[in-house]
Amino acid sequence: MTNDTQQRRRIYSEHTASLYFRVQLPEEILPPARKWAPGVVKMQRSIVPARHGLFAIRSVRKGEIIGRFGGRLVPADSIEAYVAKVGKFGHQVHPRWYVCPENADEISRIGAINHSCEPNVGLSDALTLVAMQHIVASKEAPVELLIDYAMTGSPAGGFSGCKCGAPLCRGKITRDDWRIRALQEAYHGYFPPFKARAVQPGTESACALTAALDSLPTLERPPQTLVDCYDAILFDAMGVLISENEALPGAADILARLNMSGQPYYIVTNISSGSDETIFARLRGAGLPIPAVDRIVSAGGVARHRVLEELAAGRLVSYVGSAHAAHDIFGKHPNLHCTDTAETFDTLVVLDDEGFDFKRAADHILSTFQRRLIETGEMPRIIAANADIIYPSKNGSLVFGPSIIGPMLQAGLAPFGAPPISVEFMGKPGRAIFEECIARAGTDRLLMVGDQVDTDINGAKAAGLDALLVTTGLNNCGELRQDENGAPDYVAKNLDQIFDGSLFPHLRSAMHSSTTDQVWAA
Repeated sequence: MTNDTQQRRRIYSEHTASLYFRVQLPEEILPPARKWAPGVVKMQRSIVPARHGLFAIRSVRKGEIIGRFGGRLVPADSIEAYVAKVGKFGHQVHPRWYVCPENADEISRIGAINHSCEPNVGLSDALTLVAMQHIVASKEAPVELLIDYAMTGSPAGGFSGCKCGAPLCRGKITRDDWRIRALQEAYHGYFPPFKARAVQPGTESACALTAALDSLPTLERPPQTLVDCYDAILFDAMGVLISENEALPGAADILARLNMSGQPYYIVTNISSGSDETIFARLRGAGLPIPAVDRIVSAGGVARHRVLEELAAGRLVSYVGSAHAAHDIFGKHPNLHCTDTAETFDTLVVLDDEGFDFKRAADHILSTFQRRLIETGEMPRIIAANADIIYPSKNGSLVFGPSIIGPMLQAGLAPFGAPPISVEFMGKPGRAIFEECIARAGTDRLLMVGDQVDTDINGAKAAGLDALLVTTGLNNCGELRQDENGAPDYVAKNLDQIFDGSLFPHLRSAMHSSTTDQVWAA
């Protein structure tokens, strides 16, 4: 073996169904194991029940190095399998990579840093832990070193609850907490470089590991099927994978096959009847073998941070949907009310059309908009999580979706000279939900699979993604209109075609035809 090979330990892969791909880099870029500053850090029982943690045994200055992470690189799309084998340990260093210990024994020997919603340590680059403040400690009075997992990321679906006991405890930790604006401001300079770039585009870092991972080559076999041509697949839920609460024929088998191959996929849905955890449980209950909640990208979840901003700004927010859905997604807040009880509101959030009297709510919303228009010449803003105007019911008939409230308001207010009503879409076809998919996947080489042209296809194309229109779901209700700008890249009769080779990319057409039952086959 040459010195060059030893220094640049090459990348190699096992079979695609293996637990993980091995990637090694020089030790000066990625140490083989985590290491804490000698004479500064000691592992002992934590204030967190049944856990050990890391403690400072002498005072530490702000900015002083506490230690450095190290270990094995594991691809993000293999982290769930790795965690299932080794334990819930991993530190995300790149959209596509985690740094993980070789085994659980390493954690037992070296220790792991615990979470707090009020941390005293952060990251100065992808691997280096530093003090965020002056820490007064001694051997006689050690102080636990704590980091907010919003900085480090959370594999395998993340954490459902937090009991850190800090005065500002969020009560819940998710993999998207780093998107919270207050945390971005509080932790400025302490995020790993890949998150710093997302928080503030254009931010550059001198981190050697980040630079190495950005330029890391990948081994690829020649594509044989449509799945091979994309880094991840995005599936709509209603009409593609499920009908109400039942899996559509073949949907579970398709996801099981993707699970076996290790191909990343996400369920991108306008369903806004609850949090991502609630939707995950609903889809699992329908028989879909989705491995973790972080595979769910819901319109409600994407809207969450936007609505919390409205509430933080002191605006009165009313919602179209059940109280259970709103509280599950946003939590309870004194400025958050259901539409049929709020006397007035500044912002209307469109969630769902189930579990409440939609007609009564619509009447109340119309009266509120009309009153505000007459009194102030302005109307409340609308944020639509669920942008569906129609969707197919279980028996195949068409039903109105919650965003029919927009056209209803426009028609109802027309006699009063109302201007066109603008809507900020968080779900499909809005750009926000697709940007979330790109952020989670760490790539824009994604394929959207959907049954609705107006939401799934047009939204994906506007975001620069490829799209496949499957002739199930809404298409069973009749031929759908397609326009030239929103024409899908592929049309398929069933999901099996993403695997059978019939939709190979070099055969795809510009598809300016309006025929939805055409299959582009070899």
